[in-house]
Amino acid sequence: MVEFVQYQLELFSQPVAGHKQPLYYHFLVVLIGCIPFSFLGLRNALKDSGSEIIFEKLMRILLWTVLILFTMVSTKIIHYTSMSYIPLSFLAAVETYKIFMGKSLKRVLKIPLVILSSCMGLFIAIILYLLTYKIDTISSFITDSNVKDVLNVELFWYGWEWIIPLILVAANIIWLIRINTNIIKYLASFSILIGLTFALMGHYIVPKIEMAIQGDAIKFYEDISNEKKYITTVGFKSYAHYFYSQIDELDSSDQLYITKSEILNNYFSSSSLNDLNRNEKNKFNGYVLNWLINGKNDRTSYFVTKKSRPIKQLEKSKNLKLVKQTANYQFYKREIK
Repeated sequence: MVEFVQYQLELFSQPVAGHKQPLYYHFLVVLIGCIPFSFLGLRNALKDSGSEIIFEKLMRILLWTVLILFTMVSTKIIHYTSMSYIPLSFLAAVETYKIFMGKSLKRVLKIPLVILSSCMGLFIAIILYLLTYKIDTISSFITDSNVKDVLNVELFWYGWEWIIPLILVAANIIWLIRINTNIIKYLASFSILIGLTFALMGHYIVPKIEMAIQGDAIKFYEDISNEKKYITTVGFKSYAHYFYSQIDELDSSDQLYITKSEILNNYFSSSSLNDLNRNEKNKFNGYVLNWLINGKNDRTSYFVTKKSRPIKQLEKSKNLKLVKQTANYQFYKREIK
């Protein structure tokens, strides 16, 4: 329990694992990620709607508690404010009911909603079209060799994926033209088409982007998943190797377990990693990395680093061999001698 509380305090006070974002991050995530309900619920989030529903007040309190709390937290990850989706949806439902009862939707909300979601759809469609048909044109404007390598990763495109975001644009056109005839009907249609857009993107587009960014790393992890090994990332944070390479849980007989305990005791006079502050943890990781490279290992060791951030310690080590290099990553291996 003590270690849990200490870690939560670290998440609150420091951007853990590189998840540092600007103060407005969560507000932007909720505004864009919850379209159209973020716009419909905006007024009721700022002031009482006059419904005299006690639950509405509780939802408003919950919404602002979540947004303010996680804005204060230094570590900002997109799902931290997922609890705000429920109160925001309720506040939007209150506004929708008022519209159903005859209230008009103000231009100050309608127009920004249409413009923002249309621009999102057009921007994504243009990017996908260029990635599908004009990849050479994009590459000609890019000087970074690592980015060019990522763009040259071979992906299978059907050729019509760029049309998917245009569903969002079509939804906005229908919404804008027909909003004054039957607002509830077209609000429902608008919401369904937005959901359809993101569902299709999640199925046909996101896996391809994921493949270009970290597909090679995941394949490498899966290829070595049956080996008895140690594996670590160097120069970047990731949890993918824990899952895809099926790392064994260390026990007291493993040399890495013994070495980590000795490092904690000898250098930090501690028995738990959670007792260390951020700088001490960085030093601890440095000692462990040095042992994995130069120490007496009882298992084959793998080291994964970003190609864009070469690690001199790995490149110069005579104990390591570069076994694979992809558009994004370099994979080093140390055999047991």
